[in-house]
Amino acid sequence: MVYKGTLQIDGVKREDQGLYTCTARNTAGHVAVTSTLNVVTKPVIEEFKNITTQVLANTEIICRASGDPAPDIMFHKDSEYAPFETGTQHDPRIFVDVRKDERITTATLKITDVQRSDDGLYNCIAYNKRIKTELLGHITVEYPPTFANTPMYEAWSWDNRLVNVTCLAEGIPNATISWFIEGAIEKPVDIYTPNMRQIGFQSMSSLEIRPIDRWVFGFYKCIATNKLGVAEHRVHLREARKPGPILEAIVYEKTATSISYRIIGPLDDGGLPIKTFVAQYKDDR
Repeated sequence: MVYKGTLQIDGVKREDQGLYTCTARNTAGHVAVTSTLNVVTKPVIEEFKNITTQVLANTEIICRASGDPAPDIMFHKDSEYAPFETGTQHDPRIFVDVRKDERITTATLKITDVQRSDDGLYNCIAYNKRIKTELLGHITVEYPPTFANTPMYEAWSWDNRLVNVTCLAEGIPNATISWFIEGAIEKPVDIYTPNMRQIGFQSMSSLEIRPIDRWVFGFYKCIATNKLGVAEHRVHLREARKPGPILEAIVYEKTATSISYRIIGPLDDGGLPIKTFVAQYKDDR
């Protein structure tokens, strides 16, 4: 006859880990078998803080996790396909160090010569066996203002036509923008400058101008400032005019249903590129 015994533990805790002995007895004696119960606990991320650094600086972000056994840790940048490996990465600026001490694992992601591309979300993944815990942290990379993505370098107006000149400054922290009118004496544009109004004072800014006087035509300087530096961008406001007369329009091909002309445009384009010519037909009948 075979007898079976079962020890059932509900709500297993870490304290339940250890040696368990099963003893079978009868009148003839007893026999014992010892077994070890290992309790694997889900990792707990104890520390993973957002950090702020500056371009070209050196920085590190630390993830500390506890568990039993001490968990493994890896970092994964949200915008990248694969996680970082321990040690030096394909980009030699980045190094991952992982150290275990009993139930605690500390992983450090170190970055030298920080670039703007290092900005973003980073995932700390702590895992042991088949259990894992994840937590997101953010590295903010501050950098001085730049006008790299400002497309406007010139604008035109005529007949008191309202016009906007615009600049786009990228920077962390956000840059504060001010406008200046270039001339013999450079002067700032403010609320007292006639016929001009600044729209937006951070990141993107436009200067609304109604050129009722000739002096408003010329160069305008957009200046962006944050705690890391200053950047400038110039926009040339030009006065446009009606183009001069067409020099020549000669018929060079006729068919039953069409007529073609060779056109020599005006010497004076009025300050704006000539895009089209318009032909009008008048019936003499």
